[in-house]
Amino acid sequence: MLRAKKGFVFISTIMTLGAAAIMLFALATAVVSERFEEKGEIKARMELENAACFAAACAERWFRGYVAANADPHDYTLYAAPKNEAALAVPAALFDALKEKYKKYIFTAEASDLYYPPSFAQEAGKRRLPYIQPYADTNGDITRAYYITVKAQDKERPYVYYSLTRSMRATLKENGKIEISCVAVFDQ
Repeated sequence: MLRAKKGFVFISTIMTLGAAAIMLFALATAVVSERFEEKGEIKARMELENAACFAAACAERWFRGYVAANADPHDYTLYAAPKNEAALAVPAALFDALKEKYKKYIFTAEASDLYYPPSFAQEAGKRRLPYIQPYADTNGDITRAYYITVKAQDKERPYVYYSLTRSMRATLKENGKIEISCVAVFDQ
């Protein structure tokens, strides 16, 4: 009889240890699965941020060419009147090359002159655009301020997006050339 009890204890112990091992394996599998999901989300976020950075670079390149081609020396005086339209027309085809590479994102861009007319003030408030008049530096060069905001948004999940705003300055130098610089980048 004693031998039967030992066998029962032995089998019970084996079954208990086996159940514990299965539970530990299930827990480990859940933890590993969660880590892979987390890494997948991180990878997706990084891809979205990369897409937005490329879009911002495209928009900045377009902006530099646009300002150089459309610069009017009369706009670069301290007492120049604001232009009638503060929003710059961003070409629809600006992100065509990016749409080929990043098929799951929608790209949008807005460019604004920060020396805007009073009629644009309400829209500027919605977009959180500061009002910056042209100003002169110590050399007498006149500078105008602009914002370029680019957004990359997931097509399947529209609440997932990343946007970058570049604060740009266009300065009319004494030699008559326009120098463009990025003074800050804000992300969201």
